[in-house]
Amino acid sequence: MVKRLSEIELEMLLESMVEGVVFIDENDKFVYFNRSAEKIVKFDTDKLIGSSIFSIHSDLTHQRLKKTIRE
Repeated sequence: MVKRLSEIELEMLLESMVEGVVFIDENDKFVYFNRSAEKIVKFDTDKLIGSSIFSIHSDLTHQRLKKTIRE
């Protein structure tokens, strides 16, 4: 039987990871950064939550970045 993680357990797991983890919703908006991701992007992630992924990658075309994310 597989145990499902509680929301608290999942957050603890994500925050303990050395890899950067970013969650993006179906509207291409940031919804979560773990601590490692915050260090990697070097942005105020509180200000990025709810904003479009294209707000920090304006040099990339929207279609190319969307295609990369969806793959």
